[in-house]
Amino acid sequence: MSDFVHVSRGGAIIGKYPLQDMPVLLGVGTVLLTDYFWQEGMARWELVSSRFQAPTVPPSVAKPPASLAGTDRFYCLRCKSYFPKTVEQRKGSFMTEVFYWMVSPIAGGLYAIGNEMSKTQHCPRCNSRQIREEIW
Repeated sequence: MSDFVHVSRGGAIIGKYPLQDMPVLLGVGTVLLTDYFWQEGMARWELVSSRFQAPTVPPSVAKPPASLAGTDRFYCLRCKSYFPKTVEQRKGSFMTEVFYWMVSPIAGGLYAIGNEMSKTQHCPRCNSRQIREEIW
């Protein structure tokens, strides 16, 4: 068996973690007991709670280093980096929106509302959508 486990939540893989770090990841809330895990050699995905238990973690372990406290509140699961704010991206283009506004104000309004609702947050370093907001 491998020393890494893949963790899935809601049908999407949220990360690949070292096996020995699973108790700590459970303690700080990165991995939940309701998530699924798989590692090399396993026939199927299993619930994390079937093999691991959440330890009680002292509050000092759950806090970030002093250099990160209060500044970097987002964490990218892909490139494993902390950053202060995300990059928002919208589907569609500005010129298409202008065209719809010229054709009809109703069509332009609907297009603008659809674009606003389709905004997604991305990591500024690797452009991944696999980010998590850390609340310290």
